[in-house]
Amino acid sequence: MGRTRAINAAYRKSGKVREDDMLYTLAALATQPVRLINAWEWRNLTDAELCAIGVLYRALAEAFDIDWKKQFADMAQKEKASQAVSIFGKVSVDLNNTDSTSPYSGLTFFHSLSAWQQLYENQAMRHMPANHFLAATAIDLLLWGVPGVYLKRVTTRFLVALMDDHLRIAVGYPAPSVIYRICVKTILTSRKLALLYLSLPRPDFLTIQPTRVMDSKVSYPQDNSPDGVLKQQSRTILTSYVAAPYYVKPTIWNRWGPGAWWWWCLGHPLPAQNDQHFIPEGYLIPEIGPRQGKTATAQAREEQAVRALLYYENINKD
Repeated sequence: MGRTRAINAAYRKSGKVREDDMLYTLAALATQPVRLINAWEWRNLTDAELCAIGVLYRALAEAFDIDWKKQFADMAQKEKASQAVSIFGKVSVDLNNTDSTSPYSGLTFFHSLSAWQQLYENQAMRHMPANHFLAATAIDLLLWGVPGVYLKRVTTRFLVALMDDHLRIAVGYPAPSVIYRICVKTILTSRKLALLYLSLPRPDFLTIQPTRVMDSKVSYPQDNSPDGVLKQQSRTILTSYVAAPYYVKPTIWNRWGPGAWWWWCLGHPLPAQNDQHFIPEGYLIPEIGPRQGKTATAQAREEQAVRALLYYENINKD
């Protein structure tokens, strides 16, 4: 969180990133997975799970100094001025009681955040040429392992069929044909029914772990430590990858598994030991993100907080 604050500090100070941009990004990360799960998974999320999501993302909003109460209040005022009855007006939003001591504060925050996001999209989500460039680049990244221009074009149409009309228009894609919509719905509904009625519960040893954290001894400046260096930090490695193998450990599976052979046939790089470009030993949190503005006072203070936290965590481990 400290590193993310540091990366965004200069942009927020200059006004290039507004506070409603910050809240909307947080809202999209919180609500979009829930919408996809409720639409296409074998069961909906429970209120307890939604409450947990709300507690987490409310803590993130406060850690990033996002004034979500003001954003909610401003949206409520706009709705009141327009005399429109929307989902935001129907959500029970008591800003004075959504504190951490309330057992329902997480659930209330999640529903309020979701309603605020929908209204904000209605007001601010418009088509711009740059939107299509960003969306097309993101889709190209997702389809890195799909061979051939024609097959990528067909797969892109399937992905566009998953978008709601508001988002699709904003990113500049034409409406998919009825055939594509029917195919997507049939495939995902079949998957849902198969998981619900034909699959056994996943045992713990098969739990998907997209990342692993490993302790690594490194030298790093640390003003608060007795000897001036931070001797041990936790590096994060990825267990799989969609495109280039950044931060992926070259295990036997990653080097010789079916996926590796597919990447090799397409001419894409594979995880390798001692690869300076893809860094298979993993990343340290203070190293991620852009390097611009690293000497700024605000960013240096945030990074110092991250290093101090890591140092005291290592002290506690010892």
